[in-house]
Amino acid sequence: MDGQAGRAPRTRVQTAAEVQEVLAAELEAVTGNPNLNPLRRASVVAQLCRELQVTIEMTTLEERIAAIEEVLKRRPSRRTPESSP
Repeated sequence: MDGQAGRAPRTRVQTAAEVQEVLAAELEAVTGNPNLNPLRRASVVAQLCRELQVTIEMTTLEERIAAIEEVLKRRPSRRTPESSP
């Protein structure tokens, strides 16, 4: 067996928001698995939560950067004679 039985096919993860979705799904799977040793489950939950916190911060940062880029696109160019090449 390949160790992937029962798992959904891999998806391409490209953004922090997508990583966040994957981690959240894994967290649900781990917390809903009654067969895991309680200490192992606690360890995995702690690791997933740490990574989830980082991806939440990254998602927020990506959203803020996208908003700033959108504002900058809408601004008219303000070149002065001194700043022109």
